[in-house]
Amino acid sequence: MKIAVAIASGTLKGVFAHGVLSALEEKGIYANTYACSSSSTLSGGLAAVKKSREIGVDYWINVAQKSEKLNMSDVVLYSIDHYGKLIKSVIFNNNCAQLLVATSEVITEEARILTQGNGARKLGRKLLIQALKKDTSWVKENLQKVLFSSKEDASNETLTFDNFNEVVYASTRMLHAWKTPAWVNDKAFIDGSYTCSCPALELAQQNQFEAIIVISSDPLHCYNDLFQTTLLSQETVQAKKVYCIYPDFDLKEIGVDYTKATEQGMRDAYNQGFKKGIELAKNFIAEPLKI
Repeated sequence: MKIAVAIASGTLKGVFAHGVLSALEEKGIYANTYACSSSSTLSGGLAAVKKSREIGVDYWINVAQKSEKLNMSDVVLYSIDHYGKLIKSVIFNNNCAQLLVATSEVITEEARILTQGNGARKLGRKLLIQALKKDTSWVKENLQKVLFSSKEDASNETLTFDNFNEVVYASTRMLHAWKTPAWVNDKAFIDGSYTCSCPALELAQQNQFEAIIVISSDPLHCYNDLFQTTLLSQETVQAKKVYCIYPDFDLKEIGVDYTKATEQGMRDAYNQGFKKGIELAKNFIAEPLKI
């Protein structure tokens, strides 16, 4: 049974998804492909190399603590430096699961100047307002969705040992809060969420998976991008089986918001995800995965 997991972005709320992935690993359920965007990328990478449970909630507590003192660019670069090495040492082995990372390439010169220069924060705040209005006009004109794959894949760009750090950072770079510009192969990039915050539709288009698991850190819904263009559901993600996993409540209620969280809140959110992962695992008891 070929399984794929699509993990939505969510900044610190991504601790919930990590809990889900840890529970699946605990039950011996591994996907053939983990598709990620933005803050979910390192969690997805750890799942792909079967280290979700081992690293656990400590990764997210560390990130939350760093975010209280450092700019978000520095927080992400620190995380990549400390956890990316573990992922890179395994992810490119032939017997490892595929890792897909969604990014947004900047395709116009005017946008490159804005996104990589002094106008980035102002533009980022503008895009957040446009997201609330579901206005994708700037994105359609200036950005292009690009997925990087750790396996040879003609439809996507190649994720390599050498560009891994740059791709992972680029996928996280929200303009309103990340100071350091993002470049991959001399091309400008910004956060994957602007064009693809959860690569579930992209997985379904491959038409090779018998089941797709969609993990969102927001209660009862998951959209394909920041602008909520398409609601991801059984109807829109067309695969044989689609499992959408959400928390039972807004994680903000227990102290976990997008860029600020308490240590206890992180533990509770992780445990909520772990609980949901255990419940999900029951669907696969009779169908062991072979990769």
